[in-house]
Amino acid sequence: MKASRHLKTLTLLPLAVGVALSFALPHLRPLVHLEHALFHLPGQGEKNDLLFEREPLADFRITVSDVSPSQELDKAPPRVLLSSGQESPTDWLLALHTVRNHGAQKLTLTPLLAWDAADELELRALDHEIASFPAAALGITLRLNSLAEPLPPFLESSLIPAAHHQGQISALPEVNAVSTAPSTSTGLLGFRLLENAQPQIQSGTITIPLLARWNDKILPSLELASLIAATGHQPADVTISADHQLRIGKTGPVIPLHPSGSLTLPLKTLPEPQNLKILLDPEAQTSPEKIIFLGPTDPPHLTQSPHLLQHLSSRTPRSPQHFQRPQPCIEIALLTLLILVLQTRKPLALLLLPIPLLLATTHQQWLPYTPALPLTLTYLLLKGLLSNTKATPKTKTPPAQASPNPQPHPPPHPRPRPRPYPRKKPRQKAAKNRPVPPRRKKKQRRK
Repeated sequence: MKASRHLKTLTLLPLAVGVALSFALPHLRPLVHLEHALFHLPGQGEKNDLLFEREPLADFRITVSDVSPSQELDKAPPRVLLSSGQESPTDWLLALHTVRNHGAQKLTLTPLLAWDAADELELRALDHEIASFPAAALGITLRLNSLAEPLPPFLESSLIPAAHHQGQISALPEVNAVSTAPSTSTGLLGFRLLENAQPQIQSGTITIPLLARWNDKILPSLELASLIAATGHQPADVTISADHQLRIGKTGPVIPLHPSGSLTLPLKTLPEPQNLKILLDPEAQTSPEKIIFLGPTDPPHLTQSPHLLQHLSSRTPRSPQHFQRPQPCIEIALLTLLILVLQTRKPLALLLLPIPLLLATTHQQWLPYTPALPLTLTYLLLKGLLSNTKATPKTKTPPAQASPNPQPHPPPHPRPRPRPYPRKKPRQKAAKNRPVPPRRKKKQRRK
């Protein structure tokens, strides 16, 4: 009777704990974050090449997309032209007008367009020509001064909202001054060089900063500004997740970053850029959609701009997989199976660990681990308590030990002796072998 009662306790109580936690899980925020941290998709490559869309967290729905660099990097390489550094605003006006009329739609200018004495009419015409491109990005140089300067008005339109950065903004390189103000500020502006955080080239890789902070405001690099403009978005559409993944819009590229806002990619040997004077040849004026202008005094990492832009633009989300939590009846059935396995053979419960991975791989079901853990702990705790209760024998209280210095006790009162009752003499039984005396004959009286 007692054994059946213990069996019911070991079955129903842990199962009730697991089922109750299963229903209460969406309302327990720390456990929800724990479940999202435990979610793992086997056989899908590196974590930086995956995009996890988890909102809202309490719904337990995850969309996993592949954002690894596409193999079609060289499908539409940009055209790269090298300037001499002596071009006037009129020269740039003619060059840009030529390539735009012959197919170029997305423009990236790494040389600093700044002149000390330039005609105002020429600058306005150059601004109009740059604005005629559907996507244009220009480079500037930023630095960190001992005395901070206010943010220039021409950088306001290129700022990324600080609220869109879910990480630590303080980890980004800090700037507070513009080395040389550009003469034209049409299009998106991005830093071509940070004087206090220059790119690092080592062992066949290059680490390039893509973000910088001006007080509590975030500025993009020239490569990132060019990518934002090429995808038809604005800097306000950029978000940086807590996993340090930068995403442009809802369908744009996803870029894995370091906590410092930089990106590491392998170096690539690129062909020599064409001279800007080649545009004087009518047969060489036809241009692809993307065009990049380099300068003779550009930093070395800007020569990798064509490869970098191709690499970043190819990291668009594709092949999405949707995972959701199974029905409550399935979870309760699996919890019941777990408690039954624990009662028979505890080591066999380890064979149930791959079940969530199998459900995720085959049926795209996300089975939480949290309800099973308290169920197992409750079972083991009750099992230990009940086994200790059975094994504890009934022990007699040991006699009190005599103290080394006994104190005299008063003599006990004498009990009154009971009054003896008179004993009856026992009747003597005749012995069995005792001879029977002969019976006397009665004397007959004489008549």
